[in-house]
Amino acid sequence: MRNGWWKFVGSYIATKWLGCIPVSKTKRGRKKALRQALNLLKNDEVIGIFPEGTRTFNGKLLRARTGVAKLALTGVPIIPLGITGTFKLWPRQQKFPKFKKVVEIKIGKPIYFKAKRVNKKILHEFADQVMRKIGKLINKKYSW
Repeated sequence: MRNGWWKFVGSYIATKWLGCIPVSKTKRGRKKALRQALNLLKNDEVIGIFPEGTRTFNGKLLRARTGVAKLALTGVPIIPLGITGTFKLWPRQQKFPKFKKVVEIKIGKPIYFKAKRVNKKILHEFADQVMRKIGKLINKKYSW
């Protein structure tokens, strides 16, 4: 019951107060989220995206999804951010965060995506490139 309640309240806070775009696991839901993000970019808004699409259970970098590459196709720069300390601050299995933990954000140089042709393999290669840069920022190996 707690998960259902928190999911509802957390989702409401994230979307209404923080401006997050929920990404469904369905193809239709992913396309809707991508359209919302593209509309924001067309209006010169800045957006943040987590290329992995979810939080890790063990602190290791997960395989990047292609959404970051699809957004980069618009010509906007992708600025890699490496975030450390969040796993210790609020592990997935904990109900509440452990305050007094340090979270550090490292900012990389912009990456532009230029491709003469685009297919799934090229989208994955760019997304992996972004994750390798993030891995370097936080001294973690990206194994994909």
